[in-house]
Amino acid sequence: MAKEFGAGWTTKDISVDSLYLDRKNPRLELKPNATQEEIRKQLLATEDVFDLIHKIETSGGMLAGERIIVVKENGKYVVLEGNRRTTAAQILRAPSLVSKEMQKRLPTVAADLKQRLARLSADIAPDRLAAEPILTKRHTERGVKPWTTLANMRRVARYFDEGSTVDEISSILSISRGRATQLLRGH
Repeated sequence: MAKEFGAGWTTKDISVDSLYLDRKNPRLELKPNATQEEIRKQLLATEDVFDLIHKIETSGGMLAGERIIVVKENGKYVVLEGNRRTTAAQILRAPSLVSKEMQKRLPTVAADLKQRLARLSADIAPDRLAAEPILTKRHTERGVKPWTTLANMRRVARYFDEGSTVDEISSILSISRGRATQLLRGH
């Protein structure tokens, strides 16, 4: 079910198989008639998609709160924001989208993860122009304010004080054991 949230925008879960990578993606130098395969190959070659694939597999899916942004053009959902995530999800669900050589680099994906990646939560822009200010903020301006080192130390210390081990903290926060130890010592 689509949810309306302002000035023609809606949000809904869309089948990953119904998503089209954007030929106008500013990350890439593409021909106006580039195929989905050509876009995917260029993203794989230049945009660390394999790293993202492994992060998605390790974390068991997409991060909550990170919807892609699409626009409906010529009856198709075109991904304006989240082309890397979409590519990663498509490949994890259908490894045959990449060469046999690239398939060797893919993690083994559990059936439940493939199922979770079947649909991606998307904000649907009324048109490309409506999405431009959001894309600009996400990609050219500083986004979420990062925590200070002291804030990171407090966070780790809170878990430690509540009885978590360094290994548990590392797992909970998805940071290395060394980083958790470093932050705890600093606190």
